[in-house]
Amino acid sequence: MESIDILIQIIALKRLKKKGLGEKTLFDLLMAFRESGSDNLFEFIKEQSEGGKSASYKFSGEELKQYINILSQHIDITKYLADCKNRGIEVCTVLSKNFPKVFLKERVLPVFFYSGDISLLNGENVAIVGTRSPSGYGIKVCENLVNYLGNRFNIVSGGASGIDSVAHKSALKVGTKTIVVLGSSIDVPYPTTNKELFDEIVESGGLIVSQYGPQEEFNEYSFVNRNRYIVELSRCVIVVEGGEKSGARITGEYALSKGKALFAVPGPITSENSFCPNILIHKGAKILYSEKVIGEFLNIDSERPQDTVDVSKLNQDEIGILGVFENGNSVHIDDIAARTNNKIEIVSSILLSLEMKGIVEELPGKIYRKRSY
Repeated sequence: MESIDILIQIIALKRLKKKGLGEKTLFDLLMAFRESGSDNLFEFIKEQSEGGKSASYKFSGEELKQYINILSQHIDITKYLADCKNRGIEVCTVLSKNFPKVFLKERVLPVFFYSGDISLLNGENVAIVGTRSPSGYGIKVCENLVNYLGNRFNIVSGGASGIDSVAHKSALKVGTKTIVVLGSSIDVPYPTTNKELFDEIVESGGLIVSQYGPQEEFNEYSFVNRNRYIVELSRCVIVVEGGEKSGARITGEYALSKGKALFAVPGPITSENSFCPNILIHKGAKILYSEKVIGEFLNIDSERPQDTVDVSKLNQDEIGILGVFENGNSVHIDDIAARTNNKIEIVSSILLSLEMKGIVEELPGKIYRKRSY
């Protein structure tokens, strides 16, 4: 058959939707093709299928005919790829020079679509995921975490409503690059209400990634795969809030199964949003009771020699509480409440905020002190 660009042959292969040609098999097929030195994917597949070798990617005669039929529409695929490029959408395959090392190591996403800076996939990434219906507490914790991580790490999340969106927006606010891993096709942002957010992420030097190109169908399992990719991309995963059947739980459990560092923000057992992080802690996640926990894991504190606090970033309640520690002393929460004339519940909430900002730390017995770096 006539010579056709390899990328067109790969897109045609995806359109074939051959039974059994899943992610891992497609990855192995393309890697075998690369190592063979062949310059024609169809001919390589045909030889493998007709030869005596056993390979999981063998094609039947009917499947080869279907593949040829799709390849005959290569002009249509060429236009499809040109349209992608005009819309700022690129295609990356395991044969590409810029294919991410992390995907190569884990044998995932042999073909994916993206908009933005693909180099971020090889960067220092931290994933933050959680419920689509966060509490005020969850939102505050997420914002504080992103602020604490600063521009040292790229923030990875799934682009969903709730904690995912808070993580992405907080990253933009502090000037940190952020990566959105979609479960939908790249031309159908999900949720659609986040389209402007996704555009802003790309414009600010971030990245949008999807396993599906324009017009490709996706389903509920696509979002499960999305959760796996978030884990693979990240140095560690943080779960803020989530219900019993939340996607954040799937993400967290996958992280544990892969031996990836997982941190979960604990919450009251009376809250449905606490079920996910609490059960993950029970299964082995580290309790994220303070920013210093993630800071120690990522060696952030060793990079922060200053012993000053930028009060311009604190609200009046936080400044008031901080004043109790002016002499570097340790103070019990009851005494803090008495000195500031506040209820214990209010003081506890403010102290948590200061902890998440890395300004104070809790000692055994509900005693607090200002942190020294």
